[in-house]
Amino acid sequence: MSPTFKEEQLSYPASWEDEYRKTGFVKEWRLKFPKQFQDHKGSTQLGTLDLFPQYALMFLLRINERAKSITWYKLADSSKDPKGKEKIRKRWRKMRDLMGDKNFEKLQAELRTQGFSTFKGEPDLFCWDPIGRWFFAEAKGKDKLTQSQLDWFQVCHDVLGDLSDIRVYHLVPDS
Repeated sequence: MSPTFKEEQLSYPASWEDEYRKTGFVKEWRLKFPKQFQDHKGSTQLGTLDLFPQYALMFLLRINERAKSITWYKLADSSKDPKGKEKIRKRWRKMRDLMGDKNFEKLQAELRTQGFSTFKGEPDLFCWDPIGRWFFAEAKGKDKLTQSQLDWFQVCHDVLGDLSDIRVYHLVPDS
């Protein structure tokens, strides 16, 4: 059985790519949503678009669907390393609030059982709309889904059934 997910295409202004390559962020994102993008410098390597699709998707979902999101939530992380752990716990609290403790714990436990760790295979974003409906979102630029992502999607679907909502967004510059 193959994992269940929805695919969509989203367009963005081509000028965003140049700005991101030069600065590591897009000014428009920070101006419209300063709290969401205050800590996001973007790529640590200027001149690349390595994290661009993820941050562009955060912005486009906020504009188009009024969906808020978190990234780097490391759902399967079981390390004892205290570095950044409080940020992760805060993100997990938000996920628990929206998914429910039982669903969160079942998914987390099964991901760990299946050998996932930190953010291996994890979708880029955990999102929720204004009325609290949640979903996972994966941003794709020129890259394709990996086997570990497909495996993560499958575990999510197996554990949560119809509650699993995974969306893959293919981001393309407008012409």
